[in-house]
Amino acid sequence: MNPKPLPRTTSLVLPKSWSSDREGLIQQYNISICISTFAFAVVWSYCGMEAENPNVNDTSIVTNPDDGNCKANHMEDNRDGTEEDDFTFIKGVEELGKISFTTLTEEQVMMFKFADLEVAYQFYNEYVKSRRFGVRKEKGGKIKGSNDISWKLFVCSREGKRDKKYDNLDARKRLPRAKTRCGCLAQFRVYVDSNTGGRKVVKFYDKHTHPVLDRKFDGMLPSHCRMTEVDKGQMINMKKVGITIPKMFRSFVRQSGGPQFVRFRKKQLFFIRCEGKETAMLMQH
Repeated sequence: MNPKPLPRTTSLVLPKSWSSDREGLIQQYNISICISTFAFAVVWSYCGMEAENPNVNDTSIVTNPDDGNCKANHMEDNRDGTEEDDFTFIKGVEELGKISFTTLTEEQVMMFKFADLEVAYQFYNEYVKSRRFGVRKEKGGKIKGSNDISWKLFVCSREGKRDKKYDNLDARKRLPRAKTRCGCLAQFRVYVDSNTGGRKVVKFYDKHTHPVLDRKFDGMLPSHCRMTEVDKGQMINMKKVGITIPKMFRSFVRQSGGPQFVRFRKKQLFFIRCEGKETAMLMQH
């Protein structure tokens, strides 16, 4: 004869040898289970409410400008009540030499307007050189129904990151190039002013997530390594009279006040040739 199966229960079953205290222990156990379940439910519901309604005044977001957080130096266009006379209008690149970029503040940068995008780019390029980093032209937008550019974005040369597919190439024949991009968020955005037709600054980040270059290497950044037409003409005149390229570069260093102030590298001088009155730049970095 098979014994009847015991009914399922959540209560604690103790040996009969403990029959004296059996009922009391079972009651205490069941009470402790109820209290633990209730406490767990309260904590779980509290955590769920915190996840759905996070505290907007959370102080865990770092806002110290010296801690590397790009949000600390974020400036956006909120100058609706600013008079037109309060802006500084830059008509051409030649006017940039009158500006002291090393002493400019974020608020002062937002108060500039430019005649065109090239002037805006040269302005930001001079500004970033004083801060010892490079600049790169990024995406832009056009006015609907025309090819005129309505806004343009300039970013740090270390903005973005290299695609991971280039790190795992099976048929690689050369060593991979050094990674130079680290996702820096510094940017400078200009927009067409519908009233004046000039370009004004609408967004400005000036904090970087990477260390800047030493001052003596400023001229080696791609955005600053350019030969002007005056430099090319002077170099061609030296070449016509037989001056060697090392002596040419030393002459440019003396004129500029140091190698860190020369706008090009010595190897670029090897790729300029003179053909009568015409010059051809075979390679420019």
